Amino acid sequence: MDFFAILCILLFLLLFGSVFIVRQQSCAVIERLGKFNRIAHPGLHWKIPIIDDIVSTLSLRINQLGVSVETKTLDNVFVNVVVAVQYKVLPEKVFEACYALQNPEYQIKAFVFDLVRAQVPKLTLDDVFSKKNDY
Repeated sequence: MDFFAILCILLFLLLFGSVFIVRQQSCAVIERLGKFNRIAHPGLHWKIPIIDDIVSTLSLRINQLGVSVETKTLDNVFVNVVVAVQYKVLPEKVFEACYALQNPEYQIKAFVFDLVRAQVPKLTLDDVFSKKNDY
């Protein structure tokens, strides 16, 4: 009788370890034995227990990243520019978003930092304030 109870518990755990739900506006990256297998879109899904693994769940919503850059203007005034960057993962680029970059937010910050440090020194303080919505 104990063997039957243990077997039922194991089958119950395997069954619930096989079913998973992906929420709306997100995707789950599934690997089989450590190799990319598929991308699961929103809804109810099935995976093979122990063999398949959910590596990452990516949000497809718009995210905002604040970047603060201190730089000098053309008239030698130091300004602290705060840039709000809005970004999102495109549904067809989920594989690249999961596997291509170690830290995408850091790369976005570095790109914005370089862009601001290249453009603001060409402008005077008055031009920076008048063109703040242009970029």
